[in-house]
Amino acid sequence: ASGGGSVAEKARALMLNEPRAAKDLLMPRVMGPKGSLEEANLLKTICKELRDSVCVSACNEKIKSLQSQ
Repeated sequence: ASGGGSVAEKARALMLNEPRAAKDLLMPRVMGPKGSLEEANLLKTICKELRDSVCVSACNEKIKSLQSQ
């Protein structure tokens, strides 16, 4: 068993109190080859809350590429 759930679950838990930590957790995963659509959408939500337009744009690109697979 893993240490307490998926990356997306961990990020959701961090999102409310520590959005930057959630972003740091998700960013390498989403931008890497194993990133899922769920994780990309979650990261996009976090980046919107942080008003990080560069991150939102990167997520949009990743979401497009995942949807076209």
